[in-house]
Amino acid sequence: MQTVDVLIIGAGPVGLFLACRLAQLGISFKILEKRISRFEHSRSIGIHPPSLEKLGPLGVADEIIGRGVQIKRGRGFINTSHFGMLDFSICPKPYNFVLSLPQYETEKILEQRLCELAPGSLLRGVEVINVQQSSECVRVETRQYSVGDARERLKAKIQSRNQSNQYFRKKSSPTMVFSGQFVVACDGKDSRVRQLEDIPFRGGDYPDTYLMGDFADNTDFGSDAAIYLTDDGLVESFPLAKGARRWVVKTDERVAHPNVEQLAALVRKRLRFDLPVETSTMLSSFGVQHYLADTFVSNRVLLVGDAAHVVSPIGGQGMNLGWLEAWDAAETLETVLKDEQNTSEHLQSYDKKRRRVAKIVLSRAAFNMRMGRKTRFSFAKYAFARVLSSKPFARTMANMFTMRGL
Repeated sequence: MQTVDVLIIGAGPVGLFLACRLAQLGISFKILEKRISRFEHSRSIGIHPPSLEKLGPLGVADEIIGRGVQIKRGRGFINTSHFGMLDFSICPKPYNFVLSLPQYETEKILEQRLCELAPGSLLRGVEVINVQQSSECVRVETRQYSVGDARERLKAKIQSRNQSNQYFRKKSSPTMVFSGQFVVACDGKDSRVRQLEDIPFRGGDYPDTYLMGDFADNTDFGSDAAIYLTDDGLVESFPLAKGARRWVVKTDERVAHPNVEQLAALVRKRLRFDLPVETSTMLSSFGVQHYLADTFVSNRVLLVGDAAHVVSPIGGQGMNLGWLEAWDAAETLETVLKDEQNTSEHLQSYDKKRRRVAKIVLSRAAFNMRMGRKTRFSFAKYAFARVLSSKPFARTMANMFTMRGL
């Protein structure tokens, strides 16, 4: 049985971030990940200033910034009429921008950094099947997987587009048991650890659905983002590296089998603008959910990131919230490992702070969702948007959209 100070479950962006920080603090750990390899498609793209402030000490901020696009302004439109500007450049330097970089690029950089800080600490193809707590440690029982042959992988890829089922074949080998003084669950919305700890996860689906696609950038926006509040629903546009641009369009219902022509038709109808459909590199449809765990701490188990909450991607704050939690979790674990007499007090303080912040972010996400919906009272929504974009609210709105002050 392998024994460490902390067992991290999940090697997405939040788990990798936490692992890097624990390595810097000199805390022994292992990070266990079910997937054999990273998910190589673009999901979240927005990295906010408070996250960049933490990525700096990790030693990866410069590389991440160098690969991404700095968004310093967001152009606001009502239908096709420009009504205001969200100016991030008025926020404190040096990170007075939101960085656009696909999540898989961020994960790659974090994993490379982890290999420098703690070689051999990441174990892939390891699935958690049971968690047992005692007064002194947590035992985690796991099952190992191996990569299937090329034919099996291709078949699995065709049958399922869910990256969490990434092309595994079970080994006949026995289970392995790991032990840690603490476990941090970074294993996502469907967290196995949270389920095993029987922590309630309350929330549900929003009525909102979207189409999203990446194309060559044929706008004149440069590095600006654009947000369109239209009579038929929200349209968003964000710059990507290498001359590309992401488009997100609210739909009336979930599109089961999307195609680029559907997305292009919606943009054309709402904005009278033609997307270069032949340049499409990514297309997806998605619904939106909101969830919050009743507690982020269960004795010696901590929940971080999507294991603790699910935030609407509209506004791009979910991954960043997870990073800020991971930073605080690392600091808290450093403290309790030195001050075991007051472990419960330190963990309760962490739980109280992080749940308070998560509730704020969930509330802001709900506001963003409401602003993007069709309504019979569009005139009132548009008037409210104009007020929020006015000079007296400029700094407040810029700080809110860049997650300052949480």
